[in-house]
Amino acid sequence: MLIGRMNRRKWMLAAAALGFAGATIYGQQKESAKVHRAVIELTAEPAAQWEVVLNNAENAQRAFAPERVEVTIVVHGKALPMLLKTNTAQAERMAKMASKGVTFAACRNSMRRMKVEKTDLHDFATTVDSGVAEVIRKQEAGWAYVKGGG
Repeated sequence: MLIGRMNRRKWMLAAAALGFAGATIYGQQKESAKVHRAVIELTAEPAAQWEVVLNNAENAQRAFAPERVEVTIVVHGKALPMLLKTNTAQAERMAKMASKGVTFAACRNSMRRMKVEKTDLHDFATTVDSGVAEVIRKQEAGWAYVKGGG
């Protein structure tokens, strides 16, 4: 009888260990299959802040793999010049990031206020009706919010 109980305990412990291992593996597989979504809001003027935002987006892609992360950088207010064709300092880097799936979205309200046309923006830039509304929409859809400065 004692031997029977010990065997049953061993079997129960083994089953529990296997169940835990299976749950852990399943959780890791589920995490690795997850697509992460981040919206980065940028309203700051200094180019140093723009570099921080670009670094954050690239770091997210490195951490999760480009195909496992969606990043939208919403640019409005004083940060709008970041997406203008006259900004050549980050143009090549941003174009490369856009080719890897990062979306750069300019606020049309800011564009109107600053008298900027769509043709003034880099070709990879998209527009949204309202920068703040786009950030709200993304958050309501479950996207993580990352403050981009200013």
